[in-house]
Amino acid sequence: MSYFVIYNVGVQEGVGRATLLGKNVYIKNGKIEKICNVNNLTISDLGDINIIDGSGKTLIPGLVFAHTHIAYDDVCGARDVLFKHPLTRLSFIAAKVAKKAAQLGYTTMVGAGSVACIDVYLKEAIEGGLFDGPNLVPCSRDIMAAGPIGSRNKEKVTHIPKDYMPVIVDGEEINQVVNREIDDGAKIIKTFATGDDQFPNARSSEELFSLAELKQIVAIAHGRSTLVRCHARGLSGIKNAIEAKVDIIDHCSYADQESLDLIQENNISIVPSFYQPLQYIANGSKYGKHPEESDFHIEVENTMNFLPKAEAMGINIAIGDDFGFAWTPHGTYHQELITFQEKLNIPAVTIIKWATSNGAKMIGEDQRIGQLRDGMQADMILLSADPSLDIHALANNIEKVFIAGKCITG
Repeated sequence: MSYFVIYNVGVQEGVGRATLLGKNVYIKNGKIEKICNVNNLTISDLGDINIIDGSGKTLIPGLVFAHTHIAYDDVCGARDVLFKHPLTRLSFIAAKVAKKAAQLGYTTMVGAGSVACIDVYLKEAIEGGLFDGPNLVPCSRDIMAAGPIGSRNKEKVTHIPKDYMPVIVDGEEINQVVNREIDDGAKIIKTFATGDDQFPNARSSEELFSLAELKQIVAIAHGRSTLVRCHARGLSGIKNAIEAKVDIIDHCSYADQESLDLIQENNISIVPSFYQPLQYIANGSKYGKHPEESDFHIEVENTMNFLPKAEAMGINIAIGDDFGFAWTPHGTYHQELITFQEKLNIPAVTIIKWATSNGAKMIGEDQRIGQLRDGMQADMILLSADPSLDIHALANNIEKVFIAGKCITG
């Protein structure tokens, strides 16, 4: 339907305000033409137009998955990420993940590290009409350091094909690697200020790329109008990422008040990691991991402390944790939103803002997607309940998902 109206629906705009009741939403050529009050109009008064009866239902913006590893398939570690499947099979798995995510209401997925450039090829397949999937913002391959400066060993990374993931040993490689990713179609560069307690090359508290190297990566990317997102868990790495002027800090686990002030001052978006470490702590041992050897419990505690402060400060928080691990399988995304409500008492209307307009702002698309208002692209979810009152409603009440006005579900 190129022109239709959703009649008498509750409109949750996605900006942190209460749902507006009794609205007619007119969609034309993939965009929201206008949102207006029902007043005394009945369905029969609307005339010759396709009508969806929204009485008792709620319309929200399509969700923005701000941190996507679309080609992770129940991985348990770094080796699984790269070598669990042949690339051909992995491409089909990624396509299945993308299609399912869209059906769950994630109409935009933002890459956070792509195995072998799959993000770019998947975006081309969706835009070429091979299947219905989300708007995909393709990320580069992970641009990884072989270890902290002074302990990088070329011999330890020779088994990793650069087409899968470029691992930097010598800083002189950075210029060529970053430019290649942009040439290949990446719209976001992914790099690493710190390690991770699940990484083989450095822990969360250890720096990977130096401040000078991060600045070099950012300068190249920004010079070619490309965003930079930076994995940074430890505090020194977070501060290096800020000083390097990255656009997005992923995880931000050990943020303190000083770093939050600097994040706010520099207009940097953050994508916190809360659900995945909780799941790793609870379930990692089932998959042969040793959560007790990590400091994830400390990261979780600090995230619980800083996240409400960051929201109160007006920092742009977008959401999408590390899904695709065995303990956070793809397709369980709504559980992250539910966990913010249950564990942190974040209001549901705020969580929706994080998952819609804030995600759009993170990628500079907030004048096109992420909100329900006149002129915006008609990426929308129609539900039989209002998730801004209780985020659990997302899990079982989705009736229709629209991408650019096209219904991709029942």
